[in-house]
Amino acid sequence: MILEILNVKKTYQQAAKQIEIFRELNFSIKSEKNIAILGRSGSGKSTLLSLLAGLDKVDAGSIYCFGTDLGRLNESELSAWRSKNLGVIFQQYHLINSLNALENVMLPLEILQQANAREKALEMLDKVGLSERIHHFPSQLSGGEAQRVAIARAFVAEPKLLLADEPSGNLDVETGQKVMQLLLSLSQTKKTTLILVTHDLELAKKCAEVYELKDGMLKLHQ
Repeated sequence: MILEILNVKKTYQQAAKQIEIFRELNFSIKSEKNIAILGRSGSGKSTLLSLLAGLDKVDAGSIYCFGTDLGRLNESELSAWRSKNLGVIFQQYHLINSLNALENVMLPLEILQQANAREKALEMLDKVGLSERIHHFPSQLSGGEAQRVAIARAFVAEPKLLLADEPSGNLDVETGQKVMQLLLSLSQTKKTTLILVTHDLELAKKCAEVYELKDGMLKLHQ
């Protein structure tokens, strides 16, 4: 079992009002595949990814990823688990501005103390078509280039699970399509399970399964 969400409840306090995001969420992924999650703004898509990444805690219920109960890990254990198992791609890229493209991609490998970090990072940047931009800093890259660096960084440590939160949301249509084609292609060749959050139905349909997050529940999109 790759992922199992069991009876998860999550609420937020907003002023005097309590907002219920998930009441009793259940969901599972049993084999490697690309999964898309659709949902309107405010439906809880980003909250779900935060829970799956261990960046947020459930109020009740459990999340098992590759057999590990994320709720039982402390912050240090969660950080180590993420480094070994998880890649994340954000809409805003989240590159480190003081590091160039190569250094940004090397970072996950350096955290894992891999001796061949530079070699692997160079190979990954070549795969995303940025061999000639390795010494450029985020401020010197276009949006599409920055997102390709983020994709290279997410894949370089060969994670078992990749979470992508609206990865083409800040890009023009043509660049966004190219970035998504690259993302889907890499997830297939690297045998990585991809969970893609998007509001774009056409993009979602490129994944093996499409779910819709509505009223705190995940259901197959009809």
